[in-house]
Amino acid sequence: MDQFVAFLWDRHVAAHGAQVDRWTETLGKRSGRESFLVDRPGLRVITFQMGARVVRATELSGSEGVVIGSLFERGREGAGRIEQLDRQASDDIANANGKALISRYWGDYVALWRIPGSEAVEVVRDPCGPTPCFIAQFHGIDILCSHVADIANLAGAAFSTDWEAINAFLMNGYFVTRHTGLCELKELLPGQRLTWRPRTENAFNWVWNPTHLAAEPSRQSFDHAADELRHTAGDCFDALAGLSDSIVVRTSGGLDSSVVANLMARTGDAKVTGLHLVGRGYEEFEVKLARLAARHAGIELVELEVEGSTLDVASMFAAPRTARPTRQILSGRADALLTGACRDLGADCVMAGHGGDSLFLQRSLASDAFADYLLLNNWGRGAWRTAYDCASLLEQSVWRVLKTGISHRLGRKKWSPLAFLGDGQPAPSPSGGSGGHRPHEAYLRHDWLDAATSLPPCKAEQIRSIVALSNYHPTLGHGAAFDAVHPFISQPIVEFALRTPAYLFVQGGRDRTLQRAAFSDVLPVEITRRVHKGFINHRLLDDVTQVAKELQGFLLEGYLLSSGNVDRARIEQLLSDAYPLTDQDLDTLLTLVAAEAWLVSWRLG
Repeated sequence: MDQFVAFLWDRHVAAHGAQVDRWTETLGKRSGRESFLVDRPGLRVITFQMGARVVRATELSGSEGVVIGSLFERGREGAGRIEQLDRQASDDIANANGKALISRYWGDYVALWRIPGSEAVEVVRDPCGPTPCFIAQFHGIDILCSHVADIANLAGAAFSTDWEAINAFLMNGYFVTRHTGLCELKELLPGQRLTWRPRTENAFNWVWNPTHLAAEPSRQSFDHAADELRHTAGDCFDALAGLSDSIVVRTSGGLDSSVVANLMARTGDAKVTGLHLVGRGYEEFEVKLARLAARHAGIELVELEVEGSTLDVASMFAAPRTARPTRQILSGRADALLTGACRDLGADCVMAGHGGDSLFLQRSLASDAFADYLLLNNWGRGAWRTAYDCASLLEQSVWRVLKTGISHRLGRKKWSPLAFLGDGQPAPSPSGGSGGHRPHEAYLRHDWLDAATSLPPCKAEQIRSIVALSNYHPTLGHGAAFDAVHPFISQPIVEFALRTPAYLFVQGGRDRTLQRAAFSDVLPVEITRRVHKGFINHRLLDDVTQVAKELQGFLLEGYLLSSGNVDRARIEQLLSDAYPLTDQDLDTLLTLVAAEAWLVSWRLG
């Protein structure tokens, strides 16, 4: 992701301009490699070059504005990244409140421009959001940034812990709202527009909303949908491949990463290398499939053995400051291995297959596909076929599938955006004990999910999963030092998945059938037919056992416990040698560790 800081202030207030100059000087001394993309009274945009990584930006001609990141024109992906938009295209974007940016282009960007004839500034974040955009205000000046660590130590920029957000994270570690872990910092969400005016409260609006796409399904045959997916993905992958000279693909042996490795090896001129982190036990089976995928793609596969525990408590104390707690902070050792391998290979980009499960409906997301069919179609031969497909997928009786689908059709069963809380009942303590409380509802709700209640249940769950995709965008070492790209999380592919009825993804009784068919020409048969996913819980259980004593001291003497937000007895139970950890317990423990590590990095308490 591209690293930037932007300042917005009232240009008629001299003190504001002087403060921005002081902050700019501080940032320059730290990095020494900053570039001014826009420098006008009231609006300054600065980017920072990390290592050999090239900062990309597209100039908006004739206006005070810029698109930070990579931008491609729809239908002309083969032309490569757009470096400058002409006057007409720039005016269209600025005069349409960013809607033209969303409809005509796609990429990884945050765009800023001054509204023609006014002092107002608009900021738009692309719908898939690989580059974050955080917002804080100090001394009457709004600061926008991609990495909060860049502004954390600016004079007069004081942050404090938002315990409501921490409790929300402990309850559901993958849920993302505009709230961060800091009271003074909010996030401009993917697909959102900020309108800034001096002496006026910031206004937020949506320029892209997945519920609108999902509400207008594309009714086409399975074969036509597979062809469209293959063509759309081909265009997106081709555009992204053109940004790099040397790409490392994290090749796990799963369906998604195998598609990425094989498509990237077949498009563009970049050198492509597969990389697999070898685990123990069942995960050793994954390396066999990773080798098969690499061989089929005709690329080298680098295998790195992860020795000892991947949980390194010491590295958590040195973790970078992020805007909110993240489970990524637990993978510092693995991330260091990946970063080192990329440097050794001379790579300028890391790619992975994240997003495929959410977009193409892995088994758990496809459980209500028959209900979706009934809500979109009348009874007929297709309904019976879909019911049998879902019964085969879920390994349930067809009568049970019929009952669930009919309940949705009659309105007796409804999808809830807060279902993860347990049918809307008061949430248990985040730690499973007596401490903690349910956060304010604003920390648990997202506009997309509130609007999704009118959609068929599979589509609503798909949107919930798309909201959670923000968690996959890397925040650690390789995310700053190299381009970190998830090709499936590209706007045209996401929009295809949203428009495609859920039942097409499970045709034939397997999950992600449409994805398997679309990419069958580039995958080994063994991977196309694979239905089981690799799991790492056995590895994590072993890791926790190895570092249990360190974790005990880390948690029992930490910020979480002293805050009263978790229960001491529960932590002691989770880390007891005599207590058999379930998968849910393990998830709870790792979430607690991630939250504590984040608090340690900020040392706010």
